[in-house]
Amino acid sequence: MKAFSLTELLTDHPYANVMVMDAFGNKVECTASLEAGGNMVVIRPIMQASTKDPLTLNGYQDYAWAEAIYPARGSGAPSSITIALAGLAGEAGRALQKHHDVMIGLAPVTADNKQAIATGLAHCMWYLAATAREVGVTLSDLGRQSIMQARAWRRQHDLTLAQGDMGETKRGRQAAEPR
Repeated sequence: MKAFSLTELLTDHPYANVMVMDAFGNKVECTASLEAGGNMVVIRPIMQASTKDPLTLNGYQDYAWAEAIYPARGSGAPSSITIALAGLAGEAGRALQKHHDVMIGLAPVTADNKQAIATGLAHCMWYLAATAREVGVTLSDLGRQSIMQARAWRRQHDLTLAQGDMGETKRGRQAAEPR
């Protein structure tokens, strides 16, 4: 078996999975890539999400970013933002198409169809995390901004959540959700 240097390996393949030893002698699976016009090898750990530990929005964003592989990743360049946004729109469209098929009677409401929608939403979350990183914000930043916008919208439209009511009410009528 021939040994290759990372630079030799990455000359033919832009990304490779490699095993490296950390400071404690543990094997860590990583991705290696050539960046900066092929002048720098970058090694990033492939993070394993734990199902036991709670995952924060920013923690998720870090996990997702460690797995992100696309041209100009992390540059904030228009092309990298477009790639992330197009992926987000595409995945949202897939989830919507699955629900559309149910709504017009082409598919029944099944656990599999609900799971397909959930999978599409998970893919949307990944692309949302990548897009947010490309424009320099965290998912927590976006969450806070979303809450603030919803509260401002409700104040602007004089909406309050009535005691014991399951929906928003305005002067006794059912009100629309914020856009």
